[in-house]
Amino acid sequence: MYSLLQLILRARMQFDKFYRYSFAERMVMTGIDCCELLQRANSNKEQRVHFLNEFDVKYSSLRLMLMICRDERQIDIRKFSDILELADSIGRQATGWRNRTLESQNSNRQR
Repeated sequence: MYSLLQLILRARMQFDKFYRYSFAERMVMTGIDCCELLQRANSNKEQRVHFLNEFDVKYSSLRLMLMICRDERQIDIRKFSDILELADSIGRQATGWRNRTLESQNSNRQR
């Protein structure tokens, strides 16, 4: 997630002024929120699924903002391709982590 945040920070420098100072700021803050949620999930086993669900909502918003930036031609298509590839990987990892945690919790309850 940190790597994705760095890509967003670098990409925003190429945004038009309007997008750079309004839209990009929100993207960066959402990215930071996502990093914080992952840290909370990592440090709090009892509430891990809760934090990962919150992450999923924030992350979906971030992906939407990235798509808008691409459609508005604020992100170069090659940069967007790199960002999207990394974003897909992060999404799969977080979903897998949440599902594995749920499976583990369910198996512990059955014992």
